Amino acid sequence: MNLSDESGWSCFANVLHTAPNLKVLILDLWRMNMDPDEREPCVWTPPDSVPTCLLEHIKIIGIRWFDGNEEELQVVEYLLKNALVLEHMMIGFPAYSVDEEGVEKLLIVLLE
Repeated sequence: MNLSDESGWSCFANVLHTAPNLKVLILDLWRMNMDPDEREPCVWTPPDSVPTCLLEHIKIIGIRWFDGNEEELQVVEYLLKNALVLEHMMIGFPAYSVDEEGVEKLLIVLLE
């Protein structure tokens, strides 16, 4: 799923709800994070109900271009809390800048 700053997180839950048997979720955040200083942040609002795919099927989650902003951390926390059969999660940071503070915040979320 390639999220953009226009669709943002608003379409994310809808896509998960329409794919109840989804087993692998790859989020590409490049378009959301390519010019973070020139756009409004995309606000994360958790869905009213947890999508079936998270509860029963998603075993692998990959996130590309993770920037470590508050919304992304909230999404990771939500996914970890609700992906009940998750076996692997891979998170990739942009090669040009790895923000140590973002990594520290991510580690706190992962270790909770």
